[in-house]
Amino acid sequence: MASTRCDEKFISDSQSDTEVGSGYHNHVETHLEFSRHTQFKLSLFTGGKSVPGVSKLFALGVGAQEEMSKGPTDDQINDPTINWSIYRALRAIAPEDITVGGFGSPGSDHYLFAALAADQTVDITPKAPPDYYEGGVSAAELKLRIFDAVTGAELTDKTTTVFVGEQVSLYCLIVTPASAPPTAYQWTIPGFTISNYVATAYSGTVYSNFPTSLTNVVFYWADGATNRAVTCAATVRGQKAVGQAKFNVQRPDAPWILTPKDHVAVDTDYPGSPGYYYLHAGKGNSTNDAGMLYEYHTTDLKGYNRVFQFQFVQIATIDWKINYDLGTSTNYSMYQQMRGLDNGIRPDGSPNSDYFAARWFFQSGYTIDSPGDKLLDSYVFDWRRDSFECYLLFQPQGGNSCPD
Repeated sequence: MASTRCDEKFISDSQSDTEVGSGYHNHVETHLEFSRHTQFKLSLFTGGKSVPGVSKLFALGVGAQEEMSKGPTDDQINDPTINWSIYRALRAIAPEDITVGGFGSPGSDHYLFAALAADQTVDITPKAPPDYYEGGVSAAELKLRIFDAVTGAELTDKTTTVFVGEQVSLYCLIVTPASAPPTAYQWTIPGFTISNYVATAYSGTVYSNFPTSLTNVVFYWADGATNRAVTCAATVRGQKAVGQAKFNVQRPDAPWILTPKDHVAVDTDYPGSPGYYYLHAGKGNSTNDAGMLYEYHTTDLKGYNRVFQFQFVQIATIDWKINYDLGTSTNYSMYQQMRGLDNGIRPDGSPNSDYFAARWFFQSGYTIDSPGDKLLDSYVFDWRRDSFECYLLFQPQGGNSCPD
């Protein structure tokens, strides 16, 4: 885009005498005056579809030059000895002395940055103090683009399908003039997101914090939803550029069913030490006499076609109290109240290294649980109240487990 503002004026006076016959002359006086005034107004159409709260960042390259040949006798139109379209005296106008529309003056690098709404027409006419000058403004949109860090595919303004538990790795890119590098990156990610989930036999820790102020971001979604808009913003000389990518986060449908199969009892009919009484819920010999039968059946994998696994985890809250009679003058009592992972015990008394009670690589599966407490001869009182929270976890290939 270019603009020219000038006032040009050419005045010529001449006279002549011409002999037209014997003793006759014609006397001619000529006054010629020509003037030109031009002024262009420049406008920028930002294009695109207007979305509330969303703007587009433009880099405006600005320059203007003062016309030096502007005296009253200077012929800027048709001087016979000078081609004014090529040879004319010009002087650069300092960028700080130029204004563009209502956006102010460019920096020393002649760039001015403006965040503008889409589908708008704005005035970007350059103005300068001299009466005679010409100038121009170039406009380029600086688009912040979002990419998949694994595949390199651009995701900007597209909708991508991912699954809960899959690692999402993104980076953003915006190309700016070298004199105006982008700063203050900020990602905004909706939904329940985590950076990691670490489980041991003793604890499970969810890490929900992860860096969102870098050019890249890595996270997992733990809940499903459609049309989630992930944005990345960056600042260029005080003006913000924002890129957006949308995601459909799929979560398989898998009904999770608990069926009590037996009752609480005190008797010797329990797998364990023969002849001893047990306080127990069910026997656990099969799915028919278990205290609790857990089942799941996948009804819809939502199009997931890679390796996956379902996992079952149980968190127990216990309230136990036991009184002992050891045949001495002192009686003993033991109690325990706690909440933790129900991971079972190895034969040596140590916790299982893997707290998951069961794993399945199929679209359906089950497990059973029949808790019991051996009643020793020294027990005079045994109190036990257990409650359980049970979760079915889905883990995609290379991902983290997410509860159903």
